[in-house]
Amino acid sequence: MRILLIHCERFEYNVREKAVENAEELDESNRAGRFENVLVVFTSVEKDDAKNPEGIVEQASREIIEVFKSVKAKRILLYPYAHLSSELAGATDAVSILKRLHAALLQNGVEAHRAAFGWYKSFTLVNFGHALSELSRSIKPGLVEKPIEKKEKFHRFIIMDEEGFEYEVDKTNWKSCEVFSKPGVRIGLLKTFIGNELEEKSGKGEEPSHILNMR
Repeated sequence: MRILLIHCERFEYNVREKAVENAEELDESNRAGRFENVLVVFTSVEKDDAKNPEGIVEQASREIIEVFKSVKAKRILLYPYAHLSSELAGATDAVSILKRLHAALLQNGVEAHRAAFGWYKSFTLVNFGHALSELSRSIKPGLVEKPIEKKEKFHRFIIMDEEGFEYEVDKTNWKSCEVFSKPGVRIGLLKTFIGNELEEKSGKGEEPSHILNMR
């Protein structure tokens, strides 16, 4: 996606005629518009954008909102504009992404509008002319960062009895381990230690030092 952001003191447009066969349907909200103190976002949706529309919309909305806040505009107008790229997306993908971008801006609490896709339009603009009034951005498809599922940390526990036999235990079977059926004070203490570790009942919330030596 390529965007040209112009902070306009005033911007007006009127639909003239179809530019593509499958142009969007017109209604009172997109047939014409007049806006003041508006950030006009001339937008070319590109072929690669369809590979990751979620990522494109997320990145583009972030860039647009950042500029919107910097220039202290009152509203945003998404204006489809085919002249920023030679690798344009098809009409279906372009309209879908523009609609999603519009929705993302609205979700940020911004007054946002969208001109109809697929029509020739006349427009008049008055640029504020300050240092940030004309900016361009190239938005590339990227992977959306998703929350990493936190996996439970667990160690293998191997118990060795006095005869050298080993028993591997976990949270589901440690109580039935054969070694705990043997008599002796040390076996009872061992069972308490393992239980404290596996069931997180150590009391003070601190790991006993002897447990580290048993891993």
